[in-house]
Amino acid sequence: MQRFKFTILAICLLLLYLAWGDLEIMLRNPEPKTVSIEELYMDGYPREWLEIQGGYLNLEKAISTSGTIDLDALVVPLMMQPRDDSTIYFLVETRNEELLHHFAQYHFRSHTQEQKDRYLEENRDAFHPQYDIEGLVGTGRVAISNRQKILNIAREGTLDVDEDVVYISEGNTPPRIRGLFFLVVGLLGLVRVTIMWRAPRQAARTSSSS
Repeated sequence: MQRFKFTILAICLLLLYLAWGDLEIMLRNPEPKTVSIEELYMDGYPREWLEIQGGYLNLEKAISTSGTIDLDALVVPLMMQPRDDSTIYFLVETRNEELLHHFAQYHFRSHTQEQKDRYLEENRDAFHPQYDIEGLVGTGRVAISNRQKILNIAREGTLDVDEDVVYISEGNTPPRIRGLFFLVVGLLGLVRVTIMWRAPRQAARTSSSS
């Protein structure tokens, strides 16, 4: 019974820790902060929820997160200039259907190098579009772990990715509901543990007084 109480207590403390992380991001990001790609490069990200303007995607160097023909999302370099082949400082995780379509057409539906070259030439602008993005910078242990996996894949493909690359998930927003849920469940769990600890003491006092 004692071990069960400590297990519940540990779970509650973990939930409160996760809640604090989510609520901290939520309070720090009441709305997206608009920055240019140049400002992001020079000064770093001021907050986690950003609207980044003026960047260019390089779809030729995109990475599929699924690694199969069934595309779920792409990780695409965001560059300061079109057709830029310099070091990659920003990666965007996107589920944009048009980008997924062009990626699939080029990699999976063009079966020869000649077909690939022709498709790329016919859709050159689609592979290097100017792309304003609103999303959330990946922070926390899970996001850092995911970023490291993508970095490893990128380096296996000989992409020149900066060690401190900024990873942005398009469309993500601060986790308001999840943080509040963790907070409520964690607090209720602590109340439950407190009641469970007090009950035997109260029973012992009642027994001794009688």
